[in-house]
Amino acid sequence: MSLSKLHDIKKPVRHGSVSTNKTVEASIKTSKRPPVTSPRHYPHRSQKSSGGKSIWYLAFILVVGLFFGLSVFFTQAEIIITPIVENVPLNERFISHKKSISQELTFDTMVVEGSVSQSVTSNEKRKVEERAKGFVRIYNDSGSQSQPLRIDTRLVDEKGRVYKTVKAVTVPGQKMVSGQLNPGVIEVEIYADNFGEEYNESKEEITLRFVGFQESKNPKFETIYAKTLGTIEGGYIGEKYVIPQEEKDAVILNLTEKLTNDLFEKSTAQVPNQAIFPKKLSVLMDKKVTENIDESGSVTLTLSAKLFNVLFNAVEFEKYILATSIVGVSQETAYISNLHNLNIIYVDETLQTTNPESLENLAFQIEDNLEIISIVNKESLSFELVGQKRKDFQSIISKHPGIKSVEYDIDPFWRSRFPDKDEDIKIILTTE
Repeated sequence: MSLSKLHDIKKPVRHGSVSTNKTVEASIKTSKRPPVTSPRHYPHRSQKSSGGKSIWYLAFILVVGLFFGLSVFFTQAEIIITPIVENVPLNERFISHKKSISQELTFDTMVVEGSVSQSVTSNEKRKVEERAKGFVRIYNDSGSQSQPLRIDTRLVDEKGRVYKTVKAVTVPGQKMVSGQLNPGVIEVEIYADNFGEEYNESKEEITLRFVGFQESKNPKFETIYAKTLGTIEGGYIGEKYVIPQEEKDAVILNLTEKLTNDLFEKSTAQVPNQAIFPKKLSVLMDKKVTENIDESGSVTLTLSAKLFNVLFNAVEFEKYILATSIVGVSQETAYISNLHNLNIIYVDETLQTTNPESLENLAFQIEDNLEIISIVNKESLSFELVGQKRKDFQSIISKHPGIKSVEYDIDPFWRSRFPDKDEDIKIILTTE
């Protein structure tokens, strides 16, 4: 049987039943039931939908991204550097000159003066003989050559009173100053040739001549002369309250120490910051002790003096010491940190301080350890580090040979580069 014929076969109709299209449809309608569905489940009000969670996740990511993005603008770095420090022992002698000489060290001088007093009580009277004392300024107007004078060189005033110099001095010759020839000048203490009040002189300034030039009829009698600085006093013969010599010496020693310290502080206040001011090169000179005794026996001792100081230019001094004593070190690579506190002394104090104001050449010695610190150029290093990666830090630091050790920190910690501005890079030297 062919397939095409199968389509023509009809199902036979059973007897006793009628089946039409309408009845079939009706039966279907009556038998149809509503579909069975599962009950609806509504979410609890406390639960969030998946869409809400996504929004929060997105907001969190945006906030974190914004935080990390803005951190770029607040990046800072701190670098702590320990420079190379060397302690170099030094025990050498040096020569400095009052006048500027090429490639040599020069010095300058400064003199300050003052006085201090102390009172003591005396219960002892005795007959005393005392000489008058004072100070003179000696002028040399005889030519350019200096004039040496021995200790106890005699001077005479218009009244025929003879005085003597307390120490040997050398009076410098004439000097040209601003196109004008000026006499050489030096100051020295004098004392009366004899005891008594007649050698006292109340006038502030009188002229004295040299007895030796007068006796030898030397023309220098007119061109080398002296003038008093203040009064000449202290001459006395008679009874007066006295202080035992041992007690007097102790008082004068105490006054000398106090006046030296006072004048050094006074000098320090006048010294420029860029000056080396060695305390051991300062000399107390022209000391004068006077006694004022009242009727009750109270004795006031007054010490007057001048403090002679030596000054060096700090930059010039450091350059000279490094160039002459330290091999391979210059002011471009290192500096002496204890420059202002070095132990600097005279080579021969007696010779150098006989007449300190006339010094032309100064021999001094340094006995100390020089603390030499390598120079680290913070500005250059800071500029080199701008925007650089962490991994390149060591290679940049290695270009600076004066560094002994270094530590650094970048904030925030997750930043892999240094700040983009050098003002955000702070460099600290442990030696500062």
